[in-house]
Order: sequence, then structure tokens, then C-alpha cells
Amino acid sequence: MAIKHKNSQITIFLIVGVVIILTVAIVFVISRYSIKKTTKQEIINAKEAVFDIQPIKNFVDECLFIVSKEVLKKHFDKNSTQEQLAAFVREDIDACLDFSVFEIQGFNILKKESTIFASINENDVTFRMEYPIIINNPISKEKTEIKDFLVKHEII
Repeated sequence: MAIKHKNSQITIFLIVGVVIILTVAIVFVISRYSIKKTTKQEIINAKEAVFDIQPIKNFVDECLFIVSKEVLKKHFDKNSTQEQLAAFVREDIDACLDFSVFEIQGFNILKKESTIFASINENDVTFRMEYPIIINNPISKEKTEIKDFLVKHEII
């Protein structure tokens, strides 16, 4: 009779052990799935935020490109200095940077003062603009700052 009692105790412990192992395994699998799902959603949200502001960054890049190209056409010669070129771009850039199209779409854009640098190199002229822009996305309620813009023009 003592042997049957020991066998039944062992069976109960085995069943309890299997239940505990299964519970731990299920919790582990669920937590891994949940972490993966959360991580995927965070990646999607980050891509959406970048996608939302990309047209604004492209717009500023294009303005800098157009204005600096016009400045080079009008004012660049062998006596031009980097400071002169940067000053000409600084004078003209604000006329190009009209964010009303994006504001109509619901974006709230806070602009700060721009600083423009020109660099005359052997084969190109580079214009770098520090222009802090804080973009409030109306959909995601996120704020994103972009501030560095760069264009190069080849010279012959």
C-alpha cells in the first residue's frame, strides 16, 4: 500500500511539474510575441514620423539649392569670397521658404534664425545652412526638429 501511495505522489508531482513547465513556456512565447509586435509598431511609427517630415526637409533643401544656384550665377567669380556668397544666399533664402502649403495641411512649423555658410572648394561650392525648424505633426502629435541642410554645386 505504501508503494501505491508513493506512486500516486510521484504522479501528482510529475503532473504539477509538467503544468508549471507548460505555463512558463506559454508565458515566454506570449511575451516574446508581444515584444516583437511592440517593436514592429515602434518601427512603423518612426518611419511614419520621418515620412511625414520628409517633404518639408526636401522643400528646404530645394530652396537652398535654387537660391544658392542663382547666387552663383549672378555673383560668383574668381574674386568672390565665401562670406559674400553666404550673405547673398542669406538675403534671398527667406523669400523661398514659404511653409504655408504645409501649414494648410495642418503642420505647425516653428522656424528659428538661419545661419548660412559657403565653402569654395577646388571643384565645387558648398552651402550649409543651420536652420532649426520644429515641426508639430497634427496627426501623431509628435514634435520633430530638423536643422542641417547642405547643397553642393560643381564649378568648372
